[in-house]
Amino acid sequence: MKEEIPEESVQNKEPNPGDPDELIRQVSKIPGEIKAREAKLHALSRKTALLNQQIKEMEDNVYLKVALEKDLDGKNKYTNEKSRETETNKRLWLNTDYKLLKEEESKTLQDTHETKSDVDYYRREMKSIEIITELLKIKLRIP
Repeated sequence: MKEEIPEESVQNKEPNPGDPDELIRQVSKIPGEIKAREAKLHALSRKTALLNQQIKEMEDNVYLKVALEKDLDGKNKYTNEKSRETETNKRLWLNTDYKLLKEEESKTLQDTHETKSDVDYYRREMKSIEIITELLKIKLRIP
């Protein structure tokens, strides 16, 4: 008597890494993965540019306020470049909005780095597949 395998166990079966159909499914996903990550990189690039613009505007505005600030005698309070930069940085880092922008910039740059690594990984996978395909053609004598 033939033992029947419950249908549910067939559906939940782990993919066999040596199964040619499974390999084809995995390989066919790679170009889409590359395209999706390249689109993400484009979006991250736009986001980074916007963040950089907002940060630069905030830095310029604070610097201008510091540079124009006068003491009680009506003289410039911060008379040299170093003191203006120091005061500007102090004020910026006390500003919650500035800190949030810098944190977002840092996260975006990290995400960009990770996404670029993913794209590189998938491109190396594609190159490996191309090499293996060529070797198989040679072995099987396929033109």
